[in-house]
Amino acid sequence: MASQCPAELKTLLPLYKISLEFSKRDPVICYYAQLYVVQNGLKQSTKNIEVKKFLMTLMDGMEGVRNNLVGNEAITNEVAGQAHVENIAMKLFLHADTEDRASRFNKNVIKAFYTASLIFEMLTLFGELTDEVQRNKKYAKWKAAYIAKCLKSGEAPIPGPVGGDDDPFSEFGDFNQVPPPSDSFTSNNTNMPSNPPAPGFNTEYDMPSPSNPSFNEANFPPQQPSTQNYTMPTPSSYDNTAAATGNVNVAPTSSNTGVTLSPQDSDKAQKFCRYAISALQYEDTPTAIENLQKALRLLQTGKL
Repeated sequence: MASQCPAELKTLLPLYKISLEFSKRDPVICYYAQLYVVQNGLKQSTKNIEVKKFLMTLMDGMEGVRNNLVGNEAITNEVAGQAHVENIAMKLFLHADTEDRASRFNKNVIKAFYTASLIFEMLTLFGELTDEVQRNKKYAKWKAAYIAKCLKSGEAPIPGPVGGDDDPFSEFGDFNQVPPPSDSFTSNNTNMPSNPPAPGFNTEYDMPSPSNPSFNEANFPPQQPSTQNYTMPTPSSYDNTAAATGNVNVAPTSSNTGVTLSPQDSDKAQKFCRYAISALQYEDTPTAIENLQKALRLLQTGKL
């Protein structure tokens, strides 16, 4: 699958590198990263021969992933696919946020924040981003650039949101104007602590750049393909029933515990259940249990 990304598609290079990084460790993420590049690449350019060849190569790669993941619901079902992508993004984001708030600043935290922001962006394949995802994406992108800049200049980064938890975005300005961490940032700073990497990352680090063919491979467990036959959809042609499931407007819900859930809380509970299903596909029982417990706690108490 690896080939040179045309300069005309340089804005899609980070997502292309995500597809390379996850090609062996998490083919589902690889597939949706490829799909993102193909869909947006076709929007940007359809006349350039080099671009056409590159996108055709990616399409061939997607076909290979589909063949290896026969019957995987994260590929054939929009709700499951969206849950899987968001689950991986949140794992990286929460790990990086925990390390950041503990003032453990290092190359792995930068990479986790930055990669999380890219995977959050992939969720646009399934429709408009929720406010929560949009804020997480922008915050992760900003944090990656901010920490990298501080460590490069020898400054001490401020842990957590600059404006505090009550108003974490008030002092960040326009996130969209914040560039990703500099390509020249390296791990040679002797003041950087050596902490365990984020789940799914090895200790080598290099931010994406045109001269670097890929991120270092993540250590997510490989997906075990099943053997069922299926018809491969794209986010624009998923089964209508499955697609509708993720877009239902839920009225406030009362449970037998006397708790009345808002539509937002009901959506959160459903989301935790989807996360659990996604984790079970990877035989990650602890994560599945954790998300089911969150859903149950929210349903029973109205709080997390």
